[in-house]
Amino acid sequence: MQLATSIQQVILNHALMSYGGDLALSAIGIMMSLGMIFFMPILGINQGAQPLIGYNYGAKQYDRVIEAWKKAVFVATCIAIAGFIIIRLFAVPLAALFSKGDIALTNLTSHAMLIYFTAFPIVGFQVIGATYFQSVGKPVQAAILSLSRQVLLFIPLLLILPKYWGIEGIWRTAPIADCLAVLLTASFVFIELKKLKAKA
Repeated sequence: MQLATSIQQVILNHALMSYGGDLALSAIGIMMSLGMIFFMPILGINQGAQPLIGYNYGAKQYDRVIEAWKKAVFVATCIAIAGFIIIRLFAVPLAALFSKGDIALTNLTSHAMLIYFTAFPIVGFQVIGATYFQSVGKPVQAAILSLSRQVLLFIPLLLILPKYWGIEGIWRTAPIADCLAVLLTASFVFIELKKLKAKA
């Protein structure tokens, strides 16, 4: 995952320099910092749910596995929605906190944030869904879902979309990748939960 993040960041920075220059690089730095403020609690819920899911799965308490997963998804989604609302309502003042009076940077960052974080409310589901398979000892599914957003979807989109939309294509890459990753995760989770309910 760390390697995937590094590769993604290198390609993202190169695309930003090509289509937006230093201003776009500064904007993504601000966006990533703000995004992590809301994303870290989701990761905390994710890490907390993992041993609960794994323990109950090993104990064949499948009803508890489903309950723990659903509660983790619910809380993570609530956090993601709260972050989304804050970004939508306060994009300009949040960007201004980091831009040190640079109006052009503030405007670019606030505009980019509104696009880049469009699909943030569904990120919690994707994160918890991917980690579920890691928790129950299914590494293939876990690897596919964990890498789906950053490598399998984000990087190809990042290489394609800017050619048609320029800098706007870079901002649109994240929500499109998020939506596709959620659809993939949902298909995996639906099949898995159906099997669990049959065992419970």
